[in-house]
Amino acid sequence: MGCRAALGLLALALVPALCAGGPPIRGLDPALGPRYEPTADGKFACLDGKKSVPFEQVNDNYCDCFDGSDEPGTSACPNGHFFCANKFYLPLLLNASMVDDGVCDCCDGSDEPAGRCPNNCYEKGYKSLIALKDQMAAADKGVQARNKYVEEAGASKQKWADRKAQVDAEVEKHRKEKEAADADKSKLEEEQRKLQDRKRELEEEKKKRQPPEEPAKSEGEQQQETAAFEDEQQVGGAEGVGEEQAEPGVEEAAEDEAVEKSEEELAKERMAQWIPGAKDGDGGAVEEEAGPEEDADPVLPSYDGEDLHAADAAALEEEDAEPQQFFPDEGAADVDVGASGADGDGGDAGEPGAEEGAAGAGASAAGAGASAAGGNAGQRPTSAFGKARLLLKKVFKALAKPGNETVADDTELTGAIAAIDAEISALKTRLDPARTKANEARQKLNDLEQEQRKLQAKLDGSYGEGDAFVALVDRCFDAKVDKYTYEVCPFDKASQKEGGSATSLGSWSGFEAGETKLAFKNGATCWQGPSRSMTVSLHCGQTERLAKVEEPSRCEYSAELQTPAACTPAAAEALRREVEARQRFLEGGDEVEGDPQANRDEL
Repeated sequence: MGCRAALGLLALALVPALCAGGPPIRGLDPALGPRYEPTADGKFACLDGKKSVPFEQVNDNYCDCFDGSDEPGTSACPNGHFFCANKFYLPLLLNASMVDDGVCDCCDGSDEPAGRCPNNCYEKGYKSLIALKDQMAAADKGVQARNKYVEEAGASKQKWADRKAQVDAEVEKHRKEKEAADADKSKLEEEQRKLQDRKRELEEEKKKRQPPEEPAKSEGEQQQETAAFEDEQQVGGAEGVGEEQAEPGVEEAAEDEAVEKSEEELAKERMAQWIPGAKDGDGGAVEEEAGPEEDADPVLPSYDGEDLHAADAAALEEEDAEPQQFFPDEGAADVDVGASGADGDGGDAGEPGAEEGAAGAGASAAGAGASAAGGNAGQRPTSAFGKARLLLKKVFKALAKPGNETVADDTELTGAIAAIDAEISALKTRLDPARTKANEARQKLNDLEQEQRKLQAKLDGSYGEGDAFVALVDRCFDAKVDKYTYEVCPFDKASQKEGGSATSLGSWSGFEAGETKLAFKNGATCWQGPSRSMTVSLHCGQTERLAKVEEPSRCEYSAELQTPAACTPAAAEALRREVEARQRFLEGGDEVEGDPQANRDEL
């Protein structure tokens, strides 16, 4: 038989003696004492009920039970617990790993070998009694303050209701003012829009009347034009008078002279180039080329000396009825033409060309007079001369009149645009104040509506028994922890501040645990984590004070708020009973009155 078996038989024989009045089991919680009685067969049933072991194996420094209940007085089981009686003070429940580790954790020294730790439970018990009495006195004052909170709660809620009714009326008033201001602003903005649209239309019309910009020519096109111009100059030089090269300076003088000529003179010169026989008077005939009557720069046949057709005279007379801007008197023009024909370069009156020119001029004048007398108006000219003269008149009219109309139209458009700008500027002096008034009305209405919502939320809120926590509405309490300042505003929000920045720890979510905790949820989201939240435990105190701010788990914060609102009469009465029990305990009583387990903390 082994040693352990022999000891087991001995322990079994001594069990009745132990149960009758043997020494208590080390580290055993007296509340569990009945469960540490041996069974009929002398065994100990583990507290989890999974197995039984011989009773002598209790506190043998070897863990037999899965729950560690067979080793209440040793450190053998990692999940075991050691009970400190701590007479005259508070009982304490230690983790088994703290037993016999050389550190005095129990004030009575029972967690270490006998004689190693002094028993100072009485001194600690006396100090704790003094502190407990202070708590009781604070609780009594807190109850008085709470009673005042309850009395004032009704008046505060009535004030909210009165302000709510006032804000409701102001909201309706300012809503109408805002609608009127918005209507005035919209009306003026509509007028401004119409003026701007009209101005845009006029600017587009003016832009359409501007001559189109010629596209930039490439270097190759410019070279081609230069070569063509040089070729034209060479051909023109070959056809000059006497086909001789002009003397130096003659060409420049001609250009200066052309610049000094008036538009009328230039027009006459251009017209003279179109009149048959008016160039050189050399008697040479220019062949007539067929083409449209209205084509630009037509090549007309030379005048052969025949009389004007009656239709030519009538058409010319009709054209002469209009004001002439570029031609002198028509008769004078005819005479000039005749003279031009008579005074051809290098010719004289006796030559055939001169005779034909004079005869042509006379016939033209006679034909014009006959046509005027005969009243053949409305007929188109049929001769080359008539066609040329009519065509030139139309060309010059087209060159002059459209330009003049464009200038007039541009001036009119410019004036209209300037007038619209003046109207827009005058309208702006009315529109700016209207916009300012509308913005102010909208902002005022927004502020009132926000206050309206807050007041309604206050009136709908729950504030504990007797509405004692109404006194905490619109108030905030803070505590400094390391580099952060934590702020709790009951019924509103909780936040963590650092410098000028603030992080939300949640918005008001309601009471928890029977109106003993304030809950704040859905705060700022942690990096790759949940939304921040905070739970604030309410404790009785004479004044409000935030304390014990911690972060027990990531992004979840906790704190304690002392406030008279938590000083209920029931809590104050409980403190009074505890003080009385502790007093008896220090005077020699066996234990503090009440549930022993309620006063035992596990370390």
